[in-house]
Amino acid sequence: MDLDWLGNSESFQETKEEVFEGGSWGDLPKRVQFRESEKFYLKGRMSSLTLEPEVEVACTQLAKIMGIPHVEYWLEEHTELGTVSVSKDFTEGNPRVSLFRFLGSEISKKRGRQKYNLVVDSLSPECRLQHDLILFFDFIVGNRDRHLRNFDMVKEDGQWKLAPMYDNGMALFSRESNKHILNQGLAFNYNDDFSRPYKETHTQQIKLVDLKRLVWNLPTEYQIKCILESSFEAERAVLLLSFIKRNFKEVGHEV
Repeated sequence: MDLDWLGNSESFQETKEEVFEGGSWGDLPKRVQFRESEKFYLKGRMSSLTLEPEVEVACTQLAKIMGIPHVEYWLEEHTELGTVSVSKDFTEGNPRVSLFRFLGSEISKKRGRQKYNLVVDSLSPECRLQHDLILFFDFIVGNRDRHLRNFDMVKEDGQWKLAPMYDNGMALFSRESNKHILNQGLAFNYNDDFSRPYKETHTQQIKLVDLKRLVWNLPTEYQIKCILESSFEAERAVLLLSFIKRNFKEVGHEV
């Protein structure tokens, strides 16, 4: 979800809602709600067969266990959209801009490692580690939509900082069937490996990151299983557990 259009938090005295249709994939219904003085973002699903809201929440829970800074999502029922993922505005009134806009037009000319180097060299050491943690998390959950408008910079106390991770709705095969996960996602050569913003596949992109420098917590199989079983039906939970365990193993960690 591209948050450039959202602007900064404002103070409202009554609850109201604004409609925004679109985003990087252009097919998810979205709303902005103002509940008294607080702003909330609501995002639905592409169709009755897709699971973007549930995936968003599952990724929130996994990121929390792993100790990765993230925006918290939860599920609510909307009168028009049905089940939606909901998150509270994370800017707290501070200026914010996407990393794409923060870096300017020069970033559009770069590809691969050159693009990655330009981005991380523009960040403080702390923000670089946070940026790389997001890429690592995307590898684990197979997020297909981490373009540079899904990284935000927030200005706090005069300093630009990387915002917590958000928008994981295109992870964990949210738009694919169980059969697809089994035949493609769990295939020996991972036939459905698609990533952004630096490389075309997660297998390639994760090689840009110095994994030894990252600090995070390894979840247990039981913790992952509980998250998945609370979000998805039994067969899908089993398949996704195998997918996540396989990805941890690819980077040297047994779950």
